[in-house]
Formats: sequence, C-alpha cells, structure tokens
Amino acid sequence: MNQRSSPSRCIECGHHAVSPTHIEHTAEVKHDGKLHTVEVSDLPVERCGNCGEVYFTLESDEAISVALRRQLGLLSPHDIVRNRAALGLSQSQFGSAIGAAQESVSRWENGHIIQSRGTDRILRAYFYLPELREFFHDLIETPELGSVVVERSRSEMREQKHPWYSAAQHNKGPTWAALQSPAVRRCGPPLGDDDRHGEKGMVA
Repeated sequence: MNQRSSPSRCIECGHHAVSPTHIEHTAEVKHDGKLHTVEVSDLPVERCGNCGEVYFTLESDEAISVALRRQLGLLSPHDIVRNRAALGLSQSQFGSAIGAAQESVSRWENGHIIQSRGTDRILRAYFYLPELREFFHDLIETPELGSVVVERSRSEMREQKHPWYSAAQHNKGPTWAALQSPAVRRCGPPLGDDDRHGEKGMVA
C-alpha cells in the first residue's frame, strides 16, 4: 500500500477514482522495542474505486496510534495536556519536574511520538500522587534523595526526623549516624570513601 496525504488520481491505474472510505486493518507497529499487532476495525483510508488500491492518510496514522495507545493502556495526548494544565505547569516546567526535555513533552502532547510504557507509568504516578510531585520537586534541590533504599514513608521520616532525610535535605549527604540507622542499614547502602573505614568498621 502506498501512503500519501490526499490522493485524487490513482497512481496505480491513473483513474481519478480515489475517495475516502473505512476498512478493517491489521497493523504491525514497533513500539518500545517490541512489535505489536494492532487491529483497527474502522480505519479511515482512501481507496481507488477502479483498481482497489488503498492509500493511508494522516488520519490513518492517527487512528493506528490511538488504537496502539488503547491496546497498551497508555495516556493519550489529550490526557497529558489536560493533566499538565490542571497542575498549572508549562511544558518546560513539567519536563523539568519529571526529568524530560520540553521537546519530548511537546511531542507526547501533539501525538508525534508515543511515550514508552515506563514513561507512561511515571506520568500517571506524577499526575495521581501529590507525594510523588513533592518528591520530584525535592529531588531537584536534593539530588541525594533516592540514592539509598528507605523503608519508611517520607511522611514518617519527617515526623520522626529520620537522620538520612534530615542530612539529605540540608545537602550534607549521609552522615555516619544516618547510615547507622536501622532503616537504612538493613538495605546495605553504598558507602563513600570517608565512610568505608572507621572505628566501628563497615556498615553491616
């Protein structure tokens, strides 16, 4: 099948018999490193009434993209635009918050590219969880957050003034006392050069 924006004269038979119609179509679409079979029951195309040649249009591509997003359970461009706007964020601000380029946000929103499933989960979590939005905001100011596994919730850490959180919030990095905390020690965090040797030895 040939692809063109708006054919009127069929390039196969030369007749001016090409008109819009809808067909059932099975598309093979590569996304996120995997080939997906996408069934579209009502795909808009243009077809020659003389020889039957079918032409894909921009509408065809959009319909296939919509079907792929639905099949994979991905947010639509409209979903992303609506939720970003609800948070009062520009594309640049939103991209900065989730660690993506403004150009990537623009392409997701205009449908030029389809976000990966991993990115889609981050988007959904960011829209759904105020705690994650707060964490991403803190992460910009405090890049140490997330460098070790913490078993308690961040609200519990605040209430109990967890030493790791307190040190990280003040950009001091993990202190020896913080690394000795049971919640952190059980997770086996990586140690800096200054923490590998000491009177008490390495963290168990």
